[in-house]
Amino acid sequence: MFLYEQNADICCVTETWLTSVVPNSLICPSGYVAFRRDRETPGGGVAIFVKYIISSVTIDIPVHFNHIEVVCLDLSFQVLFVVLYVSIVVLVSVILMFLT
Repeated sequence: MFLYEQNADICCVTETWLTSVVPNSLICPSGYVAFRRDRETPGGGVAIFVKYIISSVTIDIPVHFNHIEVVCLDLSFQVLFVVLYVSIVVLVSVILMFLT
């Protein structure tokens, strides 16, 4: 169960623990659109829930960042919105990748 402010336009969640077998209809509040990056193993995952009245489009992340749990949206009011979870091990490996 997700807790969210009833009047919130956008709700970001980390550690969703969702997988592809969990449909949006079970977790998405009424009147919202769900954008998810699930993990197929236990733990992790991120999601953004956006009210239907806000035009929102997913921004594709380059393939070399597939190991990062991230959802990136372009919203109608010209704001880039990102929710991201990275373990310290992944963060260090990404930093090292860019340094070499």
